[in-house]
Amino acid sequence: MHRTIFQKLSLQVSASLLLALLFNCAQAEEESNKTWKISAEIGWQNDDNVTTSETDNNSGLSDDALQTDIGIVKIFDLNGTEIEAGYDYSKTKYNSLSSFDMTSHSLSLSGTKELESINLMGLYLYSESQLGGSDFLHLSNVYFSAGKLIENTKWYLNPAINYQSKNFISANTRDAEQYAFDMMALHLGESSKFKFGFRLESENTTGDETDYLAKIYSASFKTPWNVGSIKSEFEIAHKFTDKNFDNETSSISTKRWDDRNQTDLKVTIPLDTNLDAKIYYTYVDAQSNLSSSDYVENIIGASLAYSF
Repeated sequence: MHRTIFQKLSLQVSASLLLALLFNCAQAEEESNKTWKISAEIGWQNDDNVTTSETDNNSGLSDDALQTDIGIVKIFDLNGTEIEAGYDYSKTKYNSLSSFDMTSHSLSLSGTKELESINLMGLYLYSESQLGGSDFLHLSNVYFSAGKLIENTKWYLNPAINYQSKNFISANTRDAEQYAFDMMALHLGESSKFKFGFRLESENTTGDETDYLAKIYSASFKTPWNVGSIKSEFEIAHKFTDKNFDNETSSISTKRWDDRNQTDLKVTIPLDTNLDAKIYYTYVDAQSNLSSSDYVENIIGASLAYSF
């Protein structure tokens, strides 16, 4: 359930809503009788180094947080094109470090259509977030993809392009336009799934010091995991980010570089048809020649999620 603010505002939809749609396309799951999707999740987490990576601010302090997520999606079928209009509310409230409290509101509109065995998809997302109770970031995101299940295999390939516009309310030098190319390969086994990804990301900011080019590699594995009579699902994911900045950072008198390894472990236990319990752990090893972006972080948490 833990995410940085960037993940909450872009990958939250790009990963959860988008990948959910891609899984549906790849597996040809027909849900034409459903016109609404509603989800709610509430949970606790402990973070031993509460961080806002978008402003290179890690506290070095541990704190507990209450997390709440609510999502509502309306589904329309327009002559074979599935349209989804969604709203998502997300809030992280820390016990002591209130300056890191985060609230976000997101609106999205997406469409999917199969055209000659190619699954076309487009998404527009607009999000506004508050950090520590103050207006922090407005983000617009446009995403297009064209996925295809490779004939006579269980591989689903999904190339995509992504554009983001970031407007930081109190940190104007970080206002940015971001362009990215993504390639995802998904292997659909009988019960287990492998996913591999590569992303090439370029960001141009108002302040030249934070212009960068990044290469991002990711892999994940999801499989059923039964312990005695308890049925669950286990997922492990790893992401490596190699980010190199274009211009000199004045505080270190050289060009900045960031290398980041993030490993996520999650166990999901179905409690009822629509109710799941989740336990998760995240490890972050962020290395950089800028000291404020050089840190280690451990997050552990649990949540209850309801959807229908």
